[in-house]
Amino acid sequence: MISWHNAVVAMALTVLYWVVISASVGYVGAKLPLVSLARRYGSYRIFSFERGGTFYERYLKVRRWKRYLPEAGDIFEGGVSKRSLALGVTDAKLRFYLETKRAEFVHRYLILLELVPTFVWFGFFHEVVVAYAVLANVPCLVAQRYNRARLERIYKAIETEALSYAERNIGTG
Repeated sequence: MISWHNAVVAMALTVLYWVVISASVGYVGAKLPLVSLARRYGSYRIFSFERGGTFYERYLKVRRWKRYLPEAGDIFEGGVSKRSLALGVTDAKLRFYLETKRAEFVHRYLILLELVPTFVWFGFFHEVVVAYAVLANVPCLVAQRYNRARLERIYKAIETEALSYAERNIGTG
């Protein structure tokens, strides 16, 4: 049987660990070069089941709750908030798209690193640690994937329209 004193110490150390890990991973994420975020590879690409974000709208109702998520993208120098997107500005949309990948990177690693205490601290605390790691990060991951899927859908439509327009107007200038 574990004493309450040891349990409180374990919880306090875990919270301190979470704060340090969150700040550290956020800092590393903020320093990732944009070029590394621009590559389409592995699980960062949008999958067909996401259907341009409609999967997240229909089944997870992301539009109802994503505005309540915390935003820390602009805490570190050079960071960008993902609270809003400037309309009609291509560079801003491209940057926003890349920032969704950066945020996804950060939250993926936070989930993994926040689970470390489950292997270190006392057994009774596992459920709390796992619940926190999942509840604090999965909604953020969902919101980033939703935003990126929507942007990809929009850009594909824009590219298709531009190609169609160009083909219709060949030779007109």
